[in-house]
Amino acid sequence: MDISKFENKQRIFWFEFASLVFCLVFSVINHFIFEWTGESLLFAPFVPTNESVWEHSKLLFIPFLFFSIIEYFFLKDNKNFIFAKSLPLVVAIPLMITFFYTYSGILGFHVVVLDIMLSLTIVLLMNLVSYKILTCKKTYSSKILFALAIITFVLIILFTFIQPKIALFLDTTTGTYGIN
Repeated sequence: MDISKFENKQRIFWFEFASLVFCLVFSVINHFIFEWTGESLLFAPFVPTNESVWEHSKLLFIPFLFFSIIEYFFLKDNKNFIFAKSLPLVVAIPLMITFFYTYSGILGFHVVVLDIMLSLTIVLLMNLVSYKILTCKKTYSSKILFALAIITFVLIILFTFIQPKIALFLDTTTGTYGIN
């Protein structure tokens, strides 16, 4: 193996490891920011504002997006950077929703420990997929995925303030929708 390729792969590994740690730490912190800021609407688009499944998708999406923006300045020369960051952003939320409703539908209730393990697993997979794509020799087209990631981000912000009256957006602790 060429030393420069090895060093580049190692460099990407450490960026993705840092991303993983950042995402895990900030997922936990972000869960409480809305409450800690006195329910500031400034933070509402980026952190959960209630206990709905949808609002908790921000715990996966926002830290990964934020760290990806930071990484861009260091890894932007990687031909697959946009694809490697867009794919996890597009897939994470549907994956979380699918697994959450599947396991809780089978059990008839949800278990907080399983919810946390599900989130941690998805964050790990997001960073692993990103690493694999960043170190792949093949070049991937990213235009559609990038557009879908942007649309997902817009929906996260929009649905923070305008929530459809379906179970995905229901705060199960209060029986309400949206910001209380």
